[in-house]
Amino acid sequence: MRNRSNYLLILTVVLLILILLTIAGWSLAYHVSWAWIIRLNLVSPISTILVGMIAYYIYSVQKRDFKINAAKIIFMEICEAEKKIQEVKTRLDKNPTIDDYYLLISIDGWRQNKYLFINDLVDNELSMLDNFYLQCRVFDEFLMRQINIIPRHIDYRLENLQRIIADIAKETALIDADDKTDKKKIYKEKIRKFTDMFIGDDSPYTYTPRLSETKIRECLSALSPISTTSIGIKLKQIARV
Repeated sequence: MRNRSNYLLILTVVLLILILLTIAGWSLAYHVSWAWIIRLNLVSPISTILVGMIAYYIYSVQKRDFKINAAKIIFMEICEAEKKIQEVKTRLDKNPTIDDYYLLISIDGWRQNKYLFINDLVDNELSMLDNFYLQCRVFDEFLMRQINIIPRHIDYRLENLQRIIADIAKETALIDADDKTDKKKIYKEKIRKFTDMFIGDDSPYTYTPRLSETKIRECLSALSPISTTSIGIKLKQIARV
């Protein structure tokens, strides 16, 4: 694209020189004055041609620069995603809880600018990029689902916990017993047994979003580095980095 734009600029200058030399030759050969050339309205079409060529050159340069910037964005996004993928894999081996810091893509430059690189990449490379970004989007979707669902679940559990504790307090207060009965002690014991079962470490009622975690791990398994492949090499060449 860069060479093409340079050739166009050179061609424009050459044509401009040829047109001026041609007009000058006519003027000398046929003793035609510049005023007569102007009266023949030759200046207007010549100017139109030159303006059109200059406009096309500017358009080509802008298109080239846009493609360069798009390639930079895509390549940087891929590199950043690969870095986060490795961090997530390392962290999941120690702790299954991750946060939105690990969202893989933010701009999705490939989806927006794929059409610019159809002629630069072969079919297999295009498919690899499509799959890479698809898996990143699926990963981000299930990550956000997991991040959002856990706080809601905690709120629901706390709300239910307060309601049940209130029921236990009411039930204990209504116990028909003599003054020697320590209702407070009975209440505390019931609370302890309930909380051990409801929110203890071994509680069968502890919620874990297995679907999201499973999908996240599946995406990580399907994601392979592509920045060091022919795709990355070509993107770097286009981006001039």
